[in-house]
Amino acid sequence: MPLLLVDRSEQIRGHQDARYLNRHGNVVILDPETTSQQIEQWLRDLIDDRARLAEMSEGARRTAAEMLDWNVLIDTTLRFNRAGNGKLGEG
Repeated sequence: MPLLLVDRSEQIRGHQDARYLNRHGNVVILDPETTSQQIEQWLRDLIDDRARLAEMSEGARRTAAEMLDWNVLIDTTLRFNRAGNGKLGEG
């Protein structure tokens, strides 16, 4: 499913910016000053625009398959560690 979120990464120390998940136009990043009425309007617009909702849903599926699948995460972690950039397993 598409994701609507408020980006507060600049306000919260150590918090990761979620823009990296927007690979295929599946995330709507709202301003921290966004009101509940504006969020409601975004949701209504998505409900009314079935084509856009379907595109965002497909983008979310693609992003999940490319970035969040366990096999992808494991392969990425192992490549990172083999390259000598990581410290997993030490300590």
